[in-house]
Amino acid sequence: MNPLRAIDDYLNGITMYRLVLYGLATVAAVAVFFGFDGQLAYSGWELLASLGMLLGLGYGINKLLAKVWNAQTNAESSLITSLILFFIMAPPVSVTKTSALVIAVLVAMASKYVLATSRKHVFNPAAIAAIIVGLTGLGHATWWVATPTLLPFTALLGLLVIRKIRRAQLFALFATTVLIVMTAIGLLQGNDIGLILRQAFTSWPLIFMGTIMLTEPSTMPSRHFQQMLYGLIVGILFASQLKLGPISSTPEVALAVGNVYAFVIGQRAQLRLRFKTKTKLSSSIYDFSFTPERHLPFLAGQYAEWTLPHKRVDSRGNRRTFTIASNPLSEEIHIGIRVAQQSSSFKRALMEMQPGDEVTIGQFTGNFVLPADSDQKLALIAGGIGITPFLSMLEFLVDTGTTRDVVLIHLVNSPEDIGYDEALSRFAKHGIRVISVPRNASANYRGLSGVFDAKMLQRELPDYLERSFYLSGPHGMVAHYQDLLRKAGVARSHIATDHFSGY
Repeated sequence: MNPLRAIDDYLNGITMYRLVLYGLATVAAVAVFFGFDGQLAYSGWELLASLGMLLGLGYGINKLLAKVWNAQTNAESSLITSLILFFIMAPPVSVTKTSALVIAVLVAMASKYVLATSRKHVFNPAAIAAIIVGLTGLGHATWWVATPTLLPFTALLGLLVIRKIRRAQLFALFATTVLIVMTAIGLLQGNDIGLILRQAFTSWPLIFMGTIMLTEPSTMPSRHFQQMLYGLIVGILFASQLKLGPISSTPEVALAVGNVYAFVIGQRAQLRLRFKTKTKLSSSIYDFSFTPERHLPFLAGQYAEWTLPHKRVDSRGNRRTFTIASNPLSEEIHIGIRVAQQSSSFKRALMEMQPGDEVTIGQFTGNFVLPADSDQKLALIAGGIGITPFLSMLEFLVDTGTTRDVVLIHLVNSPEDIGYDEALSRFAKHGIRVISVPRNASANYRGLSGVFDAKMLQRELPDYLERSFYLSGPHGMVAHYQDLLRKAGVARSHIATDHFSGY
């Protein structure tokens, strides 16, 4: 098996939050081991004391504040924040350091409720906590995680995270910006370029902050161009060593400035939805409809994070990323989900929801949206339930009376898996060509069937080289058709991809 495919299969089976939580916990355990071995600036006992104090206080404070603010609690979030603080703040080796640590965890948890708008925090909790502690004069963030000893472990975790959430370009721009600025400043100061680059990776938290903190979904912009500018801003401030009065451009300050930029350009709030109905569309596909407390600002094709607290949460947690299947103009919000026999606790809880039950939705994001050029011909290829972003797009086109040359190709295992018959019929009546292709069909099935390959592509879409292709579905399916299209002569710039990891 392709090693990268094996990694993706693993990543697709775990949520982003669980990946970060388990990864940080593993690196923390490694740090404690090296602490006892004398390879870090702090001893194993000091690190254990810091870890226990932060995890205990963080969990308790978060739970208390959630109750006061009548908000849904999320243990994963508090644990991740506590672990990040563990890596950037000094252990409680003195009364002053202990006070600083207590203030840091208190501010970090409180920032999610106090420094927030519409139940969505503005700043990365650990970064704003480090800034506040610095202003008190009790201490500052040491970022002791930036050591040659821990670098291989933080780098591995960072690579997995950016692969999981597809933020390699953001990290690459951030890291490149940091290296260019640090090199320029270092050379002007007469330093050796080799020393500058070594220090950038081993003495500065470039990897840790760039992969774990910079990419936090709730405090970064939602669109690709905005994310690139965000990475550029944070990278320049991170490396510039600027000083304005009592404030220096430390890593935490750089990230906080980036968070402000993300907020100003329109970070979306968290909203509550009330469950309305559940409709079975096929043997394993269900459509869920919800009523929002107010209009949701998203673009057709975008996805959002859904939080559903429930009992006996399994290893995949109580948060999921689902594409919104309904039109942005609709008064209802729909999602389509495939429910297997051995489903996650999240999906089981979703299946058990009763009318009026609440779920929280936020972090509307994604660049998988319709192109601005209305004359551009489109071919939308969906694998199974990957049809959901296309439902949103096509409903929007139909309801706004927009005319575009669009072909929808829906690939499924069998005719029974097609689902959404009513919506597909409606699209066809409005001039959108709909091609459903079950891989396995009986001899009397009317329509295309079998494997949708290059020959079928060229036969059904003779003008395919004039079209922009949108691919949505499981990672393996998206990768396969991306390769097929490239070999068929479709330009890379005419292929947009979307896949669901951890679905």
